[in-house]
Amino acid sequence: KGDLNVGDTTFSGNKAGSLGGAIYTQNAALSISGTTFDGNTVAVDGKDNAGGAMYINNTNTEIVATIKDSTFTNNTAGYTADVSSPSDIVWSDGGAIAYAGGVLNIDNTQFVSNSAAQGGAISQRHTLDHKATDTLNITNSAFSGNMANAGGAISAMRTVTITDSSFTGNTAVGDTDGGGAMFIGAESDTVIERTTFDGNKSLTSSGGAIDT
Repeated sequence: KGDLNVGDTTFSGNKAGSLGGAIYTQNAALSISGTTFDGNTVAVDGKDNAGGAMYINNTNTEIVATIKDSTFTNNTAGYTADVSSPSDIVWSDGGAIAYAGGVLNIDNTQFVSNSAAQGGAISQRHTLDHKATDTLNITNSAFSGNMANAGGAISAMRTVTITDSSFTGNTAVGDTDGGGAMFIGAESDTVIERTTFDGNKSLTSSGGAIDT
């Protein structure tokens, strides 16, 4: 499939039946700048609900996706649960972005009030095909008010580096895995530097900020 470059654009209220409420890419280089994603969703009743705003799927692990100077607000991936009833959550991941394969670079981007069952803002999907090659790099970005069963803002499953960023008021509502800001899977290699975590909560499980 062809490469995609997006700049100074708004995606609002888009919906997909399963993957990528606004954008789905497969084995395509992706560049996004100065763009707003608001209120995009994937269906609650889909078989594989992921990427409320965007789903990035690369079997070619050398492909690079870049997102900068953008905003993701109120996107959701099949999230239906009330905070008081976490057992009612429909499985889904990546309220704003779900990604599998290749390199994803995110810079100077805001994630606000996105939701999913796993990774309220971003889910780095657990794919055996890309076990050692998925890389997520986040710099100068902010995550606030995102919510998920596990990993209120981010679910990290492979290689993740976060620098000069902030996590504020994110919430995990699940009663097994937690991580108000981040859930870090057993096979993840995560490095965090010069980043603040403030007011994040895991309501019924472990790790108010980070669960690993």
